[in-house]
Amino acid sequence: MLYWFDTDKIDFLFKSLDKNFYPNALNALGFEFRFQDLIKQKLKLLLYQLAAHKGSTFGKFNTGIQYEDGKVTCKDLDLAAHWYKEALDDGYLEAKE
Repeated sequence: MLYWFDTDKIDFLFKSLDKNFYPNALNALGFEFRFQDLIKQKLKLLLYQLAAHKGSTFGKFNTGIQYEDGKVTCKDLDLAAHWYKEALDDGYLEAKE
């Protein structure tokens, strides 16, 4: 069967949810949905938000991107700036741009 995602990666990420990788696993799961339809895009946003709230630097950055972009959720530059600042505070210098 042909899948649009890497099933081995998804399986590993779900198994890692019980470990210390939880926030980054949520972010990576969101990344797996990056080229999909609107429902999957909304799931991606939710996973990024969960990852951000659990402390993932990449989740914070990706949540900022979603709010800045405004394609999946209402465009909110204040929220985008908040999440970029959170990622920057974690040392993710790409959030500076």
